Amino acid sequence: MKYIYCNIFLFFCLLFLFSCSTEDEVIDNNIGYLCLSVSGSNETTTRAANLPEGYTGKQIAVEIVDTAGVAVEKTEDAGKWAGKSIALKVGTYTIKAHSYGFDGKQSAKGAPYYYGSKEITITGGKALNETVTCKLANVKMSVKLSDELKESFKTFSVSVAPKTAGACDPLSFDIDLSKSTIADTLYFPVTDLVVTYAAVNKSGKSN
Repeated sequence: MKYIYCNIFLFFCLLFLFSCSTEDEVIDNNIGYLCLSVSGSNETTTRAANLPEGYTGKQIAVEIVDTAGVAVEKTEDAGKWAGKSIALKVGTYTIKAHSYGFDGKQSAKGAPYYYGSKEITITGGKALNETVTCKLANVKMSVKLSDELKESFKTFSVSVAPKTAGACDPLSFDIDLSKSTIADTLYFPVTDLVVTYAAVNKSGKSN
């Protein structure tokens, strides 16, 4: 009799374990998974006083936005999502990736701003691998001087201002004619710009 009871008990234990295993394997068709990687360009480091310390544009923030415009998942650093699967409800989303700490809407020295977006569709029970590529989204300006110009002028300056007043701050390049390269790199929002040159030649005449 004890043998029979033992067999019955063992049977129910096996049945319970089988049921748990079956439940674990059930796929939720209302949920899918996103594995995301973000790529982008490399630019100069910042020297602008009006930006967060250490800003380079390389730290990318990410938002996953649903069709109602609600950010269902977000991070300040896309690197924290590397190798992870993000569970999302079945549906269509827009991935928005951008430089963290600066929106690119103002002019600044050495301040590249990157942005990228992609629309995705999440399917129930499946994993989606996606890459969002961020590209430079503000205007980069730099100056190169010819040997002839350096030989002809005593001083030379370049100033850049928005055509529409207030669109962004005007900035100037710091130019030393004794040096072979100009270190400054200026960045502006996408707007019409006016570039002004001023120079004094070796005879002291202003141009």
